Amino acid sequence: METHFLRLDRVPVRRQSTNGGSTVMLQRVFTLSFLSFCLCVGTTSAQDEEEAADPGALIISYFKCDFNDLGAISAETDSLDIPIFRELVDEGMLWGYGMMGHDWAGYENVIFWYSGESKEKIFAAQEEWTKRLEQRHPDHERIACHGHRDGIYTLGPNTGPTSRKPGTTAVSFFKCPTDKLGDINDATEKMALPIWEEMVEAGDYDGVGIAIHDWAGYENVLMWRHAKDKSSLFAAVDKYGEMFQEKYPDLEPGTGPMQGCNTHRDQIYWWGTSTARYEDADDDM
Repeated sequence: METHFLRLDRVPVRRQSTNGGSTVMLQRVFTLSFLSFCLCVGTTSAQDEEEAADPGALIISYFKCDFNDLGAISAETDSLDIPIFRELVDEGMLWGYGMMGHDWAGYENVIFWYSGESKEKIFAAQEEWTKRLEQRHPDHERIACHGHRDGIYTLGPNTGPTSRKPGTTAVSFFKCPTDKLGDINDATEKMALPIWEEMVEAGDYDGVGIAIHDWAGYENVLMWRHAKDKSSLFAAVDKYGEMFQEKYPDLEPGTGPMQGCNTHRDQIYWWGTSTARYEDADDDM
């Protein structure tokens, strides 16, 4: 598998212009992430840059499941689905697949994610997975969940790959003006991405990035942040805010194209299983 493939858990650097805990600690995540994101994309317009490769697609399926079943769902996914999806990754049909379980803040407590070259290729990989699953486990009955919905996104600026296996992932959802999404992408790349990369290199984050809405969802910008655990995540959020304010001391929040991005929420998940093979995790080797 070539390392330039984009994966939600191990995404390489992409630079492209696009036109188009405690309650107190969790509240801090909410406030600082929104403040920093508003600052980040609020005062920079899109710039003409050399067109890069297709950024790829991200599909997230959200489910409401019985909380007592989350551990069993993770184990079931790891034993039945991951071997097939790893085959599909190795065959070049998919970039990555994984499952995460609810930790804090969210009605939907299980998410499955897929990354690939395009949503059409992800759909084709899902069909092939279904066929192989039925061939190998024809009599297996899956654990039932309900309240299902899907979100399809185009991958935006994100940090480079890491061999570290994350333990916690924060997913933040934003509702932004549709005619400002290109500006959001470009300003994030210019202003936030260099700080994210520095923090990943230092071990503060295990990966950070954004994705832009393609289909199905009220919130049209998604941000993910991987960390070792919740304490590390909260510390990284604080550090990012400090680093950003130090670098851009004169910016005010909510200005420019981000002034309409006033709908925001966070969800925190524990990392379940994925197609990645981490150097520091025996179970993924």
